[in-house]
Amino acid sequence: MLDLFGDEAPWQEPLADGAAILRRRAREAAPALLEAIAAVAQQNPFHHRITPCGHRMSVAMTNCGDFGWSSDARGYQYTEQDAENGRRCFASWRSTARARRAFQASSPTPA
Repeated sequence: MLDLFGDEAPWQEPLADGAAILRRRAREAAPALLEAIAAVAQQNPFHHRITPCGHRMSVAMTNCGDFGWSSDARGYQYTEQDAENGRRCFASWRSTARARRAFQASSPTPA
């Protein structure tokens, strides 16, 4: 069993050709990543999407980027405007730049 809070360095666990699990890669960048997620959620709060059949999804989500993933009676789509609150998707990736740099520096790129 893996210890989530162990002192081991990040490593890669190959799954298949071209796919790997990057174990512990986000650990060092966690504070910056959480800060970036909070900044995004402040602009576009987490909420539960509704499936085209009218069921509430169990996972709450937010969007960040020029387009956000959405679901409504018409189906699943990427939209510029959030269907739940009518606001444009939070398009500034600049707020997450520090988190991205910290994450990228936290371990080597997968082979």
